[in-house]
Amino acid sequence: MAHGVELTADISTYEVMDTWPATAKVFLRHRMSCIGCAMARFCTVAEASRNYDLECPAFLSELEHAARASQAPRERSP
Repeated sequence: MAHGVELTADISTYEVMDTWPATAKVFLRHRMSCIGCAMARFCTVAEASRNYDLECPAFLSELEHAARASQAPRERSP
């Protein structure tokens, strides 16, 4: 995937947020309790999307978009 983002449905929600912190806003937008949840290390993106009645491919796409956007090159000041 572009910009080094390799998100799959079998990655834990903790790993997603730890690797790409900007994805936390996606979890919050869907009112998910994954942030700070003790099970986040064990719960995959697929399981979380199922638990919150979200379509996994669409949710995964949102996470990927947030992860890629956070890795966009920043402009450097002179």
